[in-house]
Amino acid sequence: MRSLGRVVARRATLVVLGWVVLVVLGYAAAVGGLFGDGLFDRLTSGDLELDSESTQGRDLLAATSPTGPAYQLLLDDVDPADPQLSAALADVRADLGALPGVSAVADPVVAGPGFVATDGRAVLVTVALDRDLADEAEVAASDGVVARLSVVDDDVTGSVGTVTGVSLLIEEITGQVETDLRTGELVALPLSLLIMVVIFGGFAAASIPVGGAIASIAGGLGSLLAFSYVLDLDASVVNVVTVLGLGLCIDYSLLVVSRYREEVGVDHAVDDIPDVAARADAMATTMATAGRTVLFSGLTEAIAVSGLVLLDIDIIRSVGLAALSVVLVAMAVALTLVPALLSLMTRWVSRRGILARLPLVGGLAHTFSDAPPAEGFFSRLARQVQRRPWLVAGAVTAVLVVLALPSLRMVLVSSGIELLPQDSSQRVAVEQIQSRFPAGAQPQVRVVAEAAPGDLDTYGARVARIDGVDLVGPARQQGGVSVLDVFTTTGDQSVETRAVVASIRDDRPEFETWVTGRAASLIDFVATIRTQAPLALLWLSAATFVLLFLLTGSVLIPVKALLM
Repeated sequence: MRSLGRVVARRATLVVLGWVVLVVLGYAAAVGGLFGDGLFDRLTSGDLELDSESTQGRDLLAATSPTGPAYQLLLDDVDPADPQLSAALADVRADLGALPGVSAVADPVVAGPGFVATDGRAVLVTVALDRDLADEAEVAASDGVVARLSVVDDDVTGSVGTVTGVSLLIEEITGQVETDLRTGELVALPLSLLIMVVIFGGFAAASIPVGGAIASIAGGLGSLLAFSYVLDLDASVVNVVTVLGLGLCIDYSLLVVSRYREEVGVDHAVDDIPDVAARADAMATTMATAGRTVLFSGLTEAIAVSGLVLLDIDIIRSVGLAALSVVLVAMAVALTLVPALLSLMTRWVSRRGILARLPLVGGLAHTFSDAPPAEGFFSRLARQVQRRPWLVAGAVTAVLVVLALPSLRMVLVSSGIELLPQDSSQRVAVEQIQSRFPAGAQPQVRVVAEAAPGDLDTYGARVARIDGVDLVGPARQQGGVSVLDVFTTTGDQSVETRAVVASIRDDRPEFETWVTGRAASLIDFVATIRTQAPLALLWLSAATFVLLFLLTGSVLIPVKALLM
């Protein structure tokens, strides 16, 4: 670490320029699609993917479906009996039927009253694509369908049309994530800078941790783009990268900046700034102390999040890889870019800014400074804690237990359209279709069986008697399997619906079945975590113990750290 500090101090300009190039490339590739698709074009969102009964049932449904992806048009504020509407729907059917890749078109005229809203003020048009289309053909067919459906409301006076579909939902979710990323950075970075100014009493030292955070986020986003070519990344991983990149890099940079200012001495005269050799010596000591702490802290954090990669759940694994990448990037930034910036900015960093002379800011900067007073708030706090350690430990533990109690009643859910704001057009359309149209109602539970529809109907009569079941539809043949739709009295992720899933699974018929749906996926998700979490925790505990033992040479300190 001493050698690294000297090299970075003597080659500071080269190190900074290298990081500038990496940051520009990282942001350009992730956000602008410099080398092809941008990161946000490659994100996904949808059902939980894990090796479970619910996933197998869902895959069977997809494999035996006679059609491919579907798109829906919600045409609101219309009279279903209006001749103008009938003419417009006829034109749509004709135009879509002539498009290559379109398998079927359904509307009230050809599919019946299920495509008319229960309040009689809207109609639904559903378009299904052919199965197994090549990627380019599917994109072309999807674009053609969406373009045609989007202009239907122009032909019906006073109507309002919204087109929805899985690809459109994912596009809006990832677009929202990109918007939230910009908004979050516009809020978090200035706020972080303000706090740093208060801590260091000036802009020069305060700007370095914030600059490091920007670099670590860029590196994390670039890493995610690379990961997206080998596994599907859920949209939520971007939030993991930005939050961790911002927090960790500022945390690590604070240590390095504070120690370096302590080494070179604060409040130098203009003609007393350390020369290159002195700066290199100061940085060598800084890296051997604060830098070493950052190294072990980063490795410990990396080990902690790497335990998530051991779980055989795609979304958890992608979050783990995202976190692991940004932790390592933040550590690299704090150990190279931050020291290089400090070396180049020593003249300004080693002096308190004009803000430090203000009464309030100056007082706070003095309290939190690199050379705090011998007797102050923190020294008094430490002395009181040392006098009554068991009382303090007991009180803090009691507070933590109270804060943790709500987790006993925690209800897990799998986010879908809930990821979008309540006024999102896509979310509103999906909720309206599900609530207002008989044809849009989706069963909360589906039973897929290798049996004849008649045998599955017999089993369905048993399912109908389960508490919480509202309706069981007639079994239908789909490819080589039969499907039973089960409607419950509550939502598709409610505790009551999960109880229905558990009851169905406890009362199996003589033939093989797969119970699927969002509630079933959640049950399998929790079961998978319960099964695999011990292995992840064992890895975390063992690796952390070894690493902290190497750092401290103590057996007690790693045990205490794990308990904390």
